[in-house]
Amino acid sequence: RRGDVDEGKVKMHPEVMRELEIGDKAEIVLVGGGSRERKYIFTVIPSEEVPKNEVWCNEEEMRRLGVADMSIATVRASRE
Repeated sequence: RRGDVDEGKVKMHPEVMRELEIGDKAEIVLVGGGSRERKYIFTVIPSEEVPKNEVWCNEEEMRRLGVADMSIATVRASRE
């Protein structure tokens, strides 16, 4: 969670974006037990500042969505 990322957007390292074949949109998928999968689609901003094992998201937006800091999630190219 970061305060310097706009809502509806995420920041990722460009090398990771290439490896995962992510263009300008990414799906972030969280599993909450049972069949309670939550999927969110964000616009991706490449940033060399972001460590390769992290995705930076808007702090307030994640709080509203009920996503805890340091949550483990699947990140993939958007299928939409």
